[in-house]
Amino acid sequence: MRVRLDKKALIRDAFFYALAIGLVFWSFQNGAVSSMEAIVFLLLYVVYILFLRQSNSVSYEGSDTVKRVEEEIIHDEKVLETKFFLFRRVDYLIDLSFPAVGRRGWYVITFVISIVWIGVLSWLLVESGIAVASSLGISEVII
Repeated sequence: MRVRLDKKALIRDAFFYALAIGLVFWSFQNGAVSSMEAIVFLLLYVVYILFLRQSNSVSYEGSDTVKRVEEEIIHDEKVLETKFFLFRRVDYLIDLSFPAVGRRGWYVITFVISIVWIGVLSWLLVESGIAVASSLGISEVII
């Protein structure tokens, strides 16, 4: 598969990448990320997404490209299913914690359970990142 990026897209992406790296250095100067800095990061992300929507930066050459990409995605999903059986088990356990989705009046409970799972999994992600960082001798600020 041949993918061709135009120069305008490369310049746009390089600009946003450099801006993001500059913002990371700016936010790490005091050793913590403030709320204002987090808002600036989110706004930069929104602006970048808007720029992406405005431009058609990737063009595909070849008649069967889309079909080949779909086949590759399906193949990759099958490989991931076989490799990550632990994640399937965790996904199954999380599914058990939710009530039947089609029932009336259960939407609020389903939403609350979703928020709880997001909080638990986010906490696990941060704690795992801190453990890996400390074992590698990397500052927690970077994580």
